[in-house]
Amino acid sequence: MVWIGIWAWDAETGAQDEHRATGCAAGRSDVRGAYKLELREAGSDRHGGWRAHFTIRHYPDREDPTFEGFSAEERAAVLQGLVDSTGTPRIELASRIPPHLFVVGSLEWASNSGSEATVIGLSALDRLLSRREGGEILRDVPGWRLGARLLTTFAGLHAQIERCAVRRILLSRQTGLEAVVAGTELRWRDTSETVQAEAALLFQAAAVATTGNLLLDGMRESGAEVAADEWFDGKCRHPPALEADSRIPLPVSHAWFGGDAVPEDRIACAC
Repeated sequence: MVWIGIWAWDAETGAQDEHRATGCAAGRSDVRGAYKLELREAGSDRHGGWRAHFTIRHYPDREDPTFEGFSAEERAAVLQGLVDSTGTPRIELASRIPPHLFVVGSLEWASNSGSEATVIGLSALDRLLSRREGGEILRDVPGWRLGARLLTTFAGLHAQIERCAVRRILLSRQTGLEAVVAGTELRWRDTSETVQAEAALLFQAAAVATTGNLLLDGMRESGAEVAADEWFDGKCRHPPALEADSRIPLPVSHAWFGGDAVPEDRIACAC
């Protein structure tokens, strides 16, 4: 069992809502630290639906294996006590953490006008790689693996609260990027050492399949290659993970199916 600190933070107003959740989903116990969801933008679309984009930040525990891969500035923020023993940034000190630190990916949450269909998506690099122009590595963080842990929790909560199940998972990929630092300048360039990946989870009633698929397809990154496209009947029969690309494995959580009542007995699945 691990504690995960999760925030909803409005980047424009600075309003913060902090709460905690516990979880024991398979595959997440190997990550120690806290997560923060920071609202980047939100609004309605021309069809009457809504969409929200969040930045995902992960504050690693100093004992976690990923800790040494974070930048020197990020490690210093942890070691200087800007976070508490759970990895959660201290409320009174959080403003001292520069906004460019601890970013590991982004999350998108969208619904159609009638809220019959919802898509929750993750976008991240498998490796968040930053180096000096001479080649020295400054940061090497497993962005996809860390982001997928939060996706597991967020999507599972959605399924349980809304009593719906995931019907389709689309996993796509494209050439990745790395950051190159030259003095005070930072630039991004394409690299074969990383892959940019997106996962989109579609939650909907079976009767509105067309509507949901249109919503999901509208969120796809243009030019991205489809790595996996899995469809489900809403029950608990599913693979433990999508492993079409070993660089971007996506664990498939039982919780994503746990909110849908099985018609035969009206009892929610508890795999």
